[in-house]
Amino acid sequence: MMNTRPVRMLFPVLCLYACCVLLVIPGASSPCDWGGDYPYAGLTYEVMDAETLPVTVQFNSTARSPPSQDFTSWHWDFGDGTTSTVWYNHRSIEKIHPRHTYSTYQDHFDVCLKVTTQCDRSNEACERVQAYCTKPKAGFTLDVSEGPAPLMVHITDTSEHTPGSVTTWVYKKDGGTISTDRDFAGTFTDLGTYTITQTVKKNCNPSSDSFSRQLRVTGPTHGVVSEAGGPVTTVPTLAIVGVYFNFTNISSPVTTTSAAPGALGANARPPTLITRTPGTVNGSAMTTSSPSVSGSQTTPVPGNGSLSVTTDPAGAEVYIDGVLRGVSPATIPDLTAGTHMLRLKRQGYQVMTVPVGIPAGKTTEYSTALVPEAGRPGAPLSAATVVIALTVAGGFLCLKKKNIP
Repeated sequence: MMNTRPVRMLFPVLCLYACCVLLVIPGASSPCDWGGDYPYAGLTYEVMDAETLPVTVQFNSTARSPPSQDFTSWHWDFGDGTTSTVWYNHRSIEKIHPRHTYSTYQDHFDVCLKVTTQCDRSNEACERVQAYCTKPKAGFTLDVSEGPAPLMVHITDTSEHTPGSVTTWVYKKDGGTISTDRDFAGTFTDLGTYTITQTVKKNCNPSSDSFSRQLRVTGPTHGVVSEAGGPVTTVPTLAIVGVYFNFTNISSPVTTTSAAPGALGANARPPTLITRTPGTVNGSAMTTSSPSVSGSQTTPVPGNGSLSVTTDPAGAEVYIDGVLRGVSPATIPDLTAGTHMLRLKRQGYQVMTVPVGIPAGKTTEYSTALVPEAGRPGAPLSAATVVIALTVAGGFLCLKKKNIP
């Protein structure tokens, strides 16, 4: 007779296993029954450097979902009216993590990313994106930071990330606006120490930047021209500007001296210069040009004139109204009649700025001795030079008198 006892014992075991399978498999067979707050939506971004508009932004999706719940779509809203939807079967790295270009400027863009899974579950995340062009950096230089009045100063912009098409410049002197040009030249007549501040701003970035430098305008350092209760007198420096002889008629030598480049008062005259009409003999047709000033600038005479500049030592750069016109000794032709700003600059010597009157149809001769900078040897011409020059002139006159019949 067959033993059926092992079979009867196996049957309960199989029944218990079947019950376990029926209880476990239904719960694990559906991926959409995964618990938790899934999917998770998120994004990051990086603004690419750009001097002007348009500005490009790199976006990155940080969305997550369970392994069993694949995404079916990524929907981007870039906040400027542009959207992009990426489907699972057309997905790529470049589409899921897109780059977007903004061609307009505004305070911010609300960018949103919405993700959806195969279980039709969705989530959305948004960020305030500031798509600005690169912030400007202010900066400028002064060709001279200290000197006697009237002091002409050239300001040169050195700011960075400031294309001219999108940038504005404002220069202020102690709070008051003096220019809105990128580079400019100005003449300062009031004595004192000033703070020059430059502010730069771009129309594609809300942030501006400022930079400041000090400027000191001092008093006269050479001579003074005055007209107080008498004729015009000139306080000489230690330099003979010019000695002229008339070989036809015997006369005393003509000498002139440099005058202070200081600011002119209501009753003062500009520096006295020697002017001559072209084509005449030295001495016989020389006239002194000293136009009067009565508080307001005189109207320039129509026509052109010339300016002859001599310095001791030679080799000074000659600027007329801020424009380099040569190196002394130099003659500058075709200057419009009227007052021009003469500026002399040589390494190792103080910068000299002085107004010069140019008459129509005449040549104005301006000569001066340059003043060494502090700590350098004295001026090359001394009082002894003056004495020697006058002695030579006197000897010449004596010889001429002895030869007169």
